Amino acid sequence: MELKEEILDNLKMEHLSGDIQLVAEVIDLQTARKLLARFDGLTLHIPSTRFMDELLVDYLKTRYSGKPMDKKTEYQISQEINRPLREVRKLLCKI
Repeated sequence: MELKEEILDNLKMEHLSGDIQLVAEVIDLQTARKLLARFDGLTLHIPSTRFMDELLVDYLKTRYSGKPMDKKTEYQISQEINRPLREVRKLLCKI
């Protein structure tokens, strides 16, 4: 066992702060421990699902494929996924 892993075996919630504490609270302490062991000191960026176009296209396929699309529906989708109407139309062209 590496020294870092041995140290992390003693990790408790009260040792954590900031984002890593949030990870431990939302997911679990073991996941926080794994992140510290693997990515110690690294700043991670978690993207907003709002900007994951391929994910949104898949979502729109499952929810709206084959349904008639009018301006009202496009507007509702825009509100639902928090994207401008112009961008929604581009996403809808991909389904």
